[in-house]
Amino acid sequence: MYKVLVIDDDNSILEGLKHLLSKELDIEAHFFFSPILALEKLKNGFNVDLIIVDMWISEMDGILFIKHFRELNEITPILSMSGHANLDSNFEIAKLGADDFIEKPFNKGALLYKIRRMLGDSLNEKTAFIDNSPITHLIHENNKKKQKTIEKNGVLTGRGIHTGAKTGIILSPLSENSGIVFEDIVSGKQVRPHVQNIHSKISNTGLGYDDFSLSVIEHLMATLFAYEIDNILVKVNKEIPALDGSAIEFCHLIDSLGIIEQNAYKKEIIIDKKYQIADEEDASICISVEPYDGFKISYHFEYENGEESIFEIDLSENRTEIFKKEIAPARTFVSLNQFRTVILNNGLGQGITTENTLFLKDGAIFNQELRFPDELARHKGLDLCGDSMLLCLPLKGSFTAFKTGHRHNAALLKSILSL
Repeated sequence: MYKVLVIDDDNSILEGLKHLLSKELDIEAHFFFSPILALEKLKNGFNVDLIIVDMWISEMDGILFIKHFRELNEITPILSMSGHANLDSNFEIAKLGADDFIEKPFNKGALLYKIRRMLGDSLNEKTAFIDNSPITHLIHENNKKKQKTIEKNGVLTGRGIHTGAKTGIILSPLSENSGIVFEDIVSGKQVRPHVQNIHSKISNTGLGYDDFSLSVIEHLMATLFAYEIDNILVKVNKEIPALDGSAIEFCHLIDSLGIIEQNAYKKEIIIDKKYQIADEEDASICISVEPYDGFKISYHFEYENGEESIFEIDLSENRTEIFKKEIAPARTFVSLNQFRTVILNNGLGQGITTENTLFLKDGAIFNQELRFPDELARHKGLDLCGDSMLLCLPLKGSFTAFKTGHRHNAALLKSILSL
């Protein structure tokens, strides 16, 4: 039986939680009005599986409680509750060591779901369902490589490139065979990064279903690809932050969190033949993947004036270091014409600035110095690394792409699934 410790000085909340936990879950619950008394009991060796703590208690606020408890224990999960929560405070709480949060008055179903997940129960059915049956023959176990996750929680904040709003991510480890899961910070809805769940806007890879969506996952996904992370929970507020338009800050974040090997072996998708698709309107825009014992990209970029730039890279060995040096710093870009006539007209690009986006006009970047002579082609390679993960498993193959974007990458993966 799980043991849960609940701290709140509102008697009605405690009574409600007592009824809920005893009726709905097989839990031994311990309730405290005083965070000081609860902390003293924990210091004296009282072990629990989960702590639920209110953030606004006069005797000692939840933030101070979390800080003191994390000095004693870095493992036991903490769920924070607050009737005055906002994104800034939630991100700060996460930095201190809270694993999740819920707003008061809380939804019964959402609270039960969060408690079950934090106690190690399975992810929700909507998240877990992915139909990979068309490619079962391509999925193989690599008994030389163990699955990986991050060592501890991490937080990164910034602005959304399309919404312009403050956003951020909270990364948490997941157990082996859990996969990569995205979760909306506010609603708790989850989705896997799979081509069947694409819910894209213009010029990015987004996920969702029904009325739920989140966007611009490609740079973070490319980083998870580079670090070969198999199991991780990504909590996000609608849109992954743009940062400087590259993936380098995501790399710094993963470096700071550390990576651990898990017991289970990796599963991989091994391409068995050549798959190829072309744009419906322009056959010169095409992408293919063919068998290769590793991961390789050849991207052919064409400027508006017809000049071509080719970026080729093999990431079969030393993937993380090569990615950090050669691909991660490459920034997103947009032609001035597309920015004015397409992106802004569709209500997007509200967070685009000269600091996070390269602007292209007449075949040249005019707002910043390039980090590489072929930076635009490299960024397309970065996007392809991220999009290649949209089958929920790492892929072995050699990609060749001509002037393609996210929708072409997705179409290629759908062709592998025969969709």
